[in-house]
Amino acid sequence: RIGERQFWFGLLGWITLVGVGLIFAALTGLVANLAGEAVGGMISGIVTLIVALAAGWMLGAILVKRLHDFGKPAWRVLLPILAATLLGGLLFLAMILSGALAMMHCGAPEWLNYTQTAVILVLAVVFVLHFSWIAFSDPEATENEYGAPPKFLQAE
Repeated sequence: RIGERQFWFGLLGWITLVGVGLIFAALTGLVANLAGEAVGGMISGIVTLIVALAAGWMLGAILVKRLHDFGKPAWRVLLPILAATLLGGLLFLAMILSGALAMMHCGAPEWLNYTQTAVILVLAVVFVLHFSWIAFSDPEATENEYGAPPKFLQAE
């Protein structure tokens, strides 16, 4: 369990990690252009993968600990991912129904572009609402199944 202050500091650390990772990936991309596409591209890909895994792990840990602050299980972190999978599957179904042959010969139907935009907007709203719920919910000031609260939250 972490408190609100540690949660926000953890997010600041996560943003810093992602920023440094993006800068490092850009620099390795520059090296890729200078050293040769094959070697530099491989190095850039490996660095990007390592930073992405570290950032994902860090964000997941912060969100799970925050969920534990108010007595919720860790699987709730997966709700936006499940929503993205469901909406992505619906978009894929829409693409199939529109006809792959029509897309190859005539271009994508206009409604498909609107569907893609709508799915992206819905996913953005789902992610923002879920994150806001995790970030701004009041923690339990007493002990729960995930342990004692941080010292500054304990009831007198």
